[in-house]
Amino acid sequence: MRQVKHGFVCLSLALCASVLVLLVGPLPASAYVGGWCTKSCWWPCSSASEKMRWLESPTFYAHSSLGSASGCTEDSSASWRNDFNCAVSAWNNVGSATIAMSVTTDSEWVKDDIWDENDVAFLDESEFDPDDLAVTWYQWICGCCVDTTIEEADIGFNDKWSSWVKGPSAPDMQSVSPSSRSFRATALHEIGHAVGLSWDSFGGHEDDELATMNSKYPSGGWYRGSSSSTGRIWPHADDAEGLHWLNPDTAVGRDLAVARTKVGSAGSAQQVSPVTPNSVCAGNTVQLQYTVENRGNETLSGVYVKAYFSTSKWIDPSTAAGSTSLGSIILTPYAWATYTKTSVTVPSTLTPATYYVGVYIDPANTFTGEASNINNNGIHLPVVNSSASTLTVTAPCP
Repeated sequence: MRQVKHGFVCLSLALCASVLVLLVGPLPASAYVGGWCTKSCWWPCSSASEKMRWLESPTFYAHSSLGSASGCTEDSSASWRNDFNCAVSAWNNVGSATIAMSVTTDSEWVKDDIWDENDVAFLDESEFDPDDLAVTWYQWICGCCVDTTIEEADIGFNDKWSSWVKGPSAPDMQSVSPSSRSFRATALHEIGHAVGLSWDSFGGHEDDELATMNSKYPSGGWYRGSSSSTGRIWPHADDAEGLHWLNPDTAVGRDLAVARTKVGSAGSAQQVSPVTPNSVCAGNTVQLQYTVENRGNETLSGVYVKAYFSTSKWIDPSTAAGSTSLGSIILTPYAWATYTKTSVTVPSTLTPATYYVGVYIDPANTFTGEASNINNNGIHLPVVNSSASTLTVTAPCP
């Protein structure tokens, strides 16, 4: 998590306002941050250790037009409200952070109201600049050499866009077109701003890290879902570190993950490179790229990683046709790394067929007590020049 440091002299208290905007990109979404203060407050109280945070866990007042849902059903696309609930739940489930956000229903939308309600709604495009996807409006109190306290955070989604999509978009884009706007992914990003992540006008986003708080992000889920066609949209390791920094807890939060995303050379997240070649003799090698993450706050050593070859898109170590060890690694707290393995052996025992290729971290579940084991495996990796995203394995070469 990037912490911008200023170091001005402590002078005053002031009530401030800020706006965080998510913009439309060609396929990803991009964002910028702007801010201002309603009273004299040119960051006179900023210091190296200052945080912008809630003193109590916030409640979001979701407009009734978002639909109804009392909780989160991960694989459902029933309503916008379910998606928003799932985005809140994903932040609440980050281990080693003491925050417990909640959602209730409201029939009004009032930005910066006297009750400090955190309103959430689709809004008319007149509330936005032409290319905005979503905006988070802040009200906060600038503390004098103490943490800045968030008083209110209102989230608006631009109803101009007809391409909003409910549910956990499939990582391989088979169920969502590239021009689609994932409501759940956008909500996850905006809630991150609302809880105090990447808020300052000196940076605002985490483009040098793999993070939900990137200014650009590929569409679709980025961890495996609980069915073969869905993907989880959850915060990354860097996001977990930021939330823990704002709301620390002494408890251990353990969660390993494999993601199909990486940070590109120009910054911002993108899909990992495809498996290549897309046809190979059994016993020969392919190149794989994958990302592993430690979303928890402890160092884990001897973490094994394996590649699996499966005739099913739902890659399960117990039913896979074969596997290849990718070695063991050490992951420090909140660490992530993208690996490119240039010579991964395709098991010589594989019969000629088409296979999905996936990567598992800690396949034997050596590290117990994880927040979730679902994300220990990214749904199958993309394969170059193959619309089916499968690897063709032929008989062993002579």
